[in-house]
Amino acid sequence: MAFYDHYINPERGALDSDQYSETAQPATGQTIYAGGVISVDTSGEYINGVPAGKMPYFAMDNGDDPDVDDTNNYFATAGVLALAGVAPYQIATTEYVDGPSYVPGMLLMAGTVGDAGKITERTAGNDVIGVIGVTAEIEKRIANVTFDTLVFWLCWRPVLS
Repeated sequence: MAFYDHYINPERGALDSDQYSETAQPATGQTIYAGGVISVDTSGEYINGVPAGKMPYFAMDNGDDPDVDDTNNYFATAGVLALAGVAPYQIATTEYVDGPSYVPGMLLMAGTVGDAGKITERTAGNDVIGVIGVTAEIEKRIANVTFDTLVFWLCWRPVLS
C-alpha cells in the first residue's frame, strides 16, 4: 500500500493538533484508513462510520501502521491518532465516495453501509460532518505521484430530535 492510497493532510487550521486529537485502538475486525471518518464505540475503540449523534473523528493513521499495530512487535504506541470533528481544520483526504459532484458550500456526512469510513454528500436527516469551502477537489502531487483529494472544513452538526 502506497502512502497516497489512504491520505490525510490538515491544510489549514490550528497550529497544535494535539489539542484537538485523541488516540484509540481500532475495534476488532475494523480496518481503519488514514483520512477515513470514524467514531468511538462503547468500548472506547475506533470503528468506521459515524452513528447518528456520535462525534466524528478523522483518522491520521492507518490501523495497521507499525506504530499502531503491535502484531509484529514494533512497539506500538497507544493507537490511531484522529482529529476530532469539532477541530478548527480544513483537511484534504482520499477517503471520500467517488460519484457526487462536490461543490463549494456542500454539506458532507459520513458514508453508510458499504461506504462506512468515507465522506459523502449529506442527505436530509443525517448529521453534518463537514462543509466544502472555496475549493472542493484538489489534485495532489507528492514525490512525482498524482492523486485526488476532497478538501473540506470539519464542522460537526448533529441532527437534533
